Amino acid sequence: MKKLILFILISSSLGGCVFPLAPPCEDTIKGETRSPNGKYIATVFERNCGATAPFVTYVNLRASSAKFNSDEGIVLVVKGQPKIHLSWKDSTSLQIECPECNSSEIYEQQKSWNGVQIFINSATVPQGRHSGL
Repeated sequence: MKKLILFILISSSLGGCVFPLAPPCEDTIKGETRSPNGKYIATVFERNCGATAPFVTYVNLRASSAKFNSDEGIVLVVKGQPKIHLSWKDSTSLQIECPECNSSEIYEQQKSWNGVQIFINSATVPQGRHSGL
């Protein structure tokens, strides 16, 4: 009986190490658009890391020949689940529209990526201008 109790105690304490309590984050693609020349793909996706963390919305750029990777090519990170619309002005200019985004909710943004200019329109960034964040 003592061996059984000891086995249960050891198994339950190791279970936390083998099986983490928090599930991994889940990424959901919300939309994609290909550049006019077909060279690049811009993707909007949301990351959900469970009930104790807020949703985060990302915009990612990649070569059209590359497989989607949520950890690479990040050009915009916004707290929450704002509606984001992507459009290409031309083959090297991406327009990101996020009327619900405020600068305090934008965690990261890039002005360019691999020769692609990035323009962001949000609640606090005038239309057609780069944000200074």
